[in-house]
Amino acid sequence: MKHVNIPIFIPQLGCPHQCIYCNQKTISAQTSIPNEKQVREQISRCFKSIGPKVDEVEIAYFGGSFTSLPMGRQKTYLEAARPFLKHPKFCGVRISARPDCIDEEELHFLKTFGVKTIELGIQSFADVVLKASGRLYSSIQAMDACHMVKSKGFRLGVQVMSGLPEDNYRFAIQTA
Repeated sequence: MKHVNIPIFIPQLGCPHQCIYCNQKTISAQTSIPNEKQVREQISRCFKSIGPKVDEVEIAYFGGSFTSLPMGRQKTYLEAARPFLKHPKFCGVRISARPDCIDEEELHFLKTFGVKTIELGIQSFADVVLKASGRLYSSIQAMDACHMVKSKGFRLGVQVMSGLPEDNYRFAIQTA
């Protein structure tokens, strides 16, 4: 099965601060935050360019911490994607989020709007690396968030990075 993500970049949106390794406006080459109309246009434009060999399409909000946004802003973005989910090729919505911004109420809300995949930006499961990298949560909080996401029936993605401050071979293997 061939899967394609339609990326919607929301650079740094919802992030409480800029981590030492991250500048989403530079990484994504996008300096503005898209509004609802721009999101719909992006999805429509990308979908038109997808060929017949693609079996599954997911709308993906990347570059920020989606669950750190106010519920109203989340709802606006999810409502922009909702009409596309009626097409049989669309399998749902994917979001990126911080592990310390996941709770039962949030997961219930996301499920009602077609979110199927949650990517947690964990970076490391070593507390010393998290602290040195400016992350605001512990490895236990990160693991708890993973378990919560899975227990609620979402697909889980975990973003990790090797080579962060204080990282070493042992921590990288532990994280893997």
